[in-house]
Amino acid sequence: MSKRQLIIIGLLSVASVGMVMWPNLPLGVPGEWTWQRHNLPATAGESTLRLLWPCVAAALLLAVSRWAPPANGASLAGSCSRHIALLIAACCWWQAVQTAAPLTHKDLKPLWVLYSPSASGYFLEAAVAMPSTTEFLQTYEARMQEGDVLHVGTHPPGLFLLSRGCIQACGNTTVSALVDKLASTDSADAFSELAREARLSRPLSEQEMRGLQLLCLITQLSIPLTLLPLMLLVGAIAGREAAWRCGCLWATLPCLAIFFPKSDLLFPLTSLSVLALTFAALNGQGGRRLLAIPAGIMLWLGLLLSLAHLPTIAVLVLMTLTRWWQTRGDRQVIRGDVITGALVLGTVLACSVAWSLATSCNLLRVWQWNLSNHAGFYEQYTRTYWKWLLVNPVELCLAVGAPVAASAVLGIWTALRQAPREQKQTDQQPLSHPPAQTHPSPMIIGLCGVILLLWLSGKNQGEAARLWCFMAPWILVIGAGTLKTLCTQAWQTILALQLLVSVATVLRVNGFSF
Repeated sequence: MSKRQLIIIGLLSVASVGMVMWPNLPLGVPGEWTWQRHNLPATAGESTLRLLWPCVAAALLLAVSRWAPPANGASLAGSCSRHIALLIAACCWWQAVQTAAPLTHKDLKPLWVLYSPSASGYFLEAAVAMPSTTEFLQTYEARMQEGDVLHVGTHPPGLFLLSRGCIQACGNTTVSALVDKLASTDSADAFSELAREARLSRPLSEQEMRGLQLLCLITQLSIPLTLLPLMLLVGAIAGREAAWRCGCLWATLPCLAIFFPKSDLLFPLTSLSVLALTFAALNGQGGRRLLAIPAGIMLWLGLLLSLAHLPTIAVLVLMTLTRWWQTRGDRQVIRGDVITGALVLGTVLACSVAWSLATSCNLLRVWQWNLSNHAGFYEQYTRTYWKWLLVNPVELCLAVGAPVAASAVLGIWTALRQAPREQKQTDQQPLSHPPAQTHPSPMIIGLCGVILLLWLSGKNQGEAARLWCFMAPWILVIGAGTLKTLCTQAWQTILALQLLVSVATVLRVNGFSF
């Protein structure tokens, strides 16, 4: 990265901070959808309370980021210690940056978001309106036919079942005791008081309250767990140093803190796991191709939660087509890719059929109704295509942070330049070598192509910052090649700018209306 490019990224970062701070600039499209803003700190004391811990955590993450990633031949203990340090620093940052939002909002947000029907309502129904899971699943398809275009009608039953499973798990004394140790009793007490005042439903029992806390912990755990598939995938296509730097940046994405603990934060883990496992299967031989089976299981579980995982399939298709183009239709590559794809999709189909037979809930028809209901949303709520065509890229940039977004743009340019070069290298390989094994551009082109198609299709005209959370790690993967080329000083500058942008965004942007 040149000095001029670094200066441009710095200016874009400052501009993004100005956008979220300026109260007269709407975050969205007025009259259709806009994000609200938090009030800025009114006193020096409030500023200290809201910014002290983010500053401390930022210093810790910067210090850990300078710790070079394990080199080839490094000991297992050294490698593990570095990654554990990164995991701890990332968790500390992610927790600390949430204090930049008003403290009262922070204390009540995690449990209230999962409980309140205005935010989603999956847990509330699982707790008070689902006496029989069997009956719930048997009638789910009929419920989808009612045509609800909001949370329930556009989702498969997985989020309800996850909430129900958390409640039932807390009937176990061991699980219950673990939740009591890990969860905050102050937040639970504050939530119970607010729930009584709101009178949304009957008070939750102790088991249901622990189930709500467990669901919150699962969402929270999914964020650091995403580091595993992220670093494995980036390491495979761009090397260890790029994987390390993407790992350092992952927790700093503003959308993770703003929208915690919405179910949308589960989807980066599931989506990226599918991509990482399938990429390993595509570029492996023999037994490694069997990784396509767990990839298919993970994809099915993701589709049980949300159809936001459908674009993941499109990424794999576009990536495979790019590989075939690079290898000029090499039969060995095509044969291996077809086998891998058949294993992934065959596993999804087998799981769906088994599910339908076991539960009397036809998942394929449920998905069809979900898509139909989603299309019906825009018939009930006015949206202007051309306005969202302009707003969505800006909103996605603010959601992941301007430095990360700018790195991805440079990564796209690099991938497009490298693709013909990689094709030439493949042509020059001896016949004894398997072609197109780990070239990065097919994955990058697949990710970029699907993002472009989603943007131009107008499938998401509003709330891009939240609804596109599943794509957040994709942006890091796209920018991995750029991050790899940075010198230490430039890398530290990018990370510092990203931390600044994240604090400003969380300080100012409110992801929920209460």
